Amino acid sequence: NNFSRSAKLKMMNRLSSFIVCLLVAFILYPGVLSADTPKITVNGTAEMQVDPDLFIISYELVTTHKQMDQLQALHREKLNKNLQALLKFSIPTKDIETKSYSINPDYSFEKNIREFVGYVARTQLEVKVHSLDRFQKLLAGLPAMEITSMYSQSFENSKRSLLQLEVQKIALKNARMKAQGLADVEGRTLGQALDIQEE
Repeated sequence: NNFSRSAKLKMMNRLSSFIVCLLVAFILYPGVLSADTPKITVNGTAEMQVDPDLFIISYELVTTHKQMDQLQALHREKLNKNLQALLKFSIPTKDIETKSYSINPDYSFEKNIREFVGYVARTQLEVKVHSLDRFQKLLAGLPAMEITSMYSQSFENSKRSLLQLEVQKIALKNARMKAQGLADVEGRTLGQALDIQEE
């Protein structure tokens, strides 16, 4: 099915990459700190690849009916069944979020004539899973959960901010090593960083 094929393609590239490129200007000594102080500008790069530990899937449930009250009852029933199915995969309710919900009239168009055919209810859900094995089992079970369409799948790392900071530190160290090598050639002493820009 489409869900399984999509999942296999996604699983082929599971590593999360953190890439940082910094443009750093260092002071060169001897020299007096002023607008004319000798400076050297270099770039420093770093990359880190980590396994994701947070898997996010977003999908939509759609219900149609001519009567508003019956539509709401049927859609509520579909949502409840979906929630119960998610709970069977040991996904807590705090990791299930309703991203959007709407009910709108539905029309058909034939020969430029608009005809009312009923109502359509749409709910977009986002589900977070903290286990790759559980995520794969959820993907395999999606076709039986009356899902109308898949919006997205994404793999992330819950420590993204900390890892990004670590990669920035490595990139800065690499920039300093590069600048130090050039300063040594010129017989200068490398000072502190004056300006750091992330590209």
